[in-house]
Amino acid sequence: MDVAVFMRSRRRLWTWLVLPAALTVVVHVSIRAYVAHTARGFLRRQAMAASLPPMEEKLRAVRNGLRKFAFVSEGDIEPAELVKSRVARAAQQVGFAVNTLSIDRPAAGTPPPKGQIPYLLVHVAGEGPLASVIQLLNDVQSGGGLVAVDAATVRLIGLTEAPQYNGEFAFRYYMIEM
Repeated sequence: MDVAVFMRSRRRLWTWLVLPAALTVVVHVSIRAYVAHTARGFLRRQAMAASLPPMEEKLRAVRNGLRKFAFVSEGDIEPAELVKSRVARAAQQVGFAVNTLSIDRPAAGTPPPKGQIPYLLVHVAGEGPLASVIQLLNDVQSGGGLVAVDAATVRLIGLTEAPQYNGEFAFRYYMIEM
């Protein structure tokens, strides 16, 4: 190229002098910004990776704590049938005569509302001595699984030598899957 071309036009001279320097500065600043952004992302990911083992340990501890309350299905048996047999077995062991035992379950495929644990609602009605009514309540609550008593009604049937009581109960068996 001829030097006279630059001498004739000052604009062209300054363009050839300033443009390479300006492009170098723009590229340098862009690369520095990209490297800083990438470094921040890397540090964030590294901090997250460092916090995962303690979180996993806490999750493992919570699972182990919930395991004794979890309702674990046995083989191909429906959870409702399992609950029904547990309640019937507990009633038989304490001498409580079960008249009705029903289980309300949510419709198949319907997930529980957000933040709620799925459960089975068990209604039990029967009769027996007061000690067996109280023992049944105790056995159902402490027999494994997370259980809440929604309602309990106990009525005296008649005054005899061995008074009999009529009991109606509603339990919630929470279905915690492990």
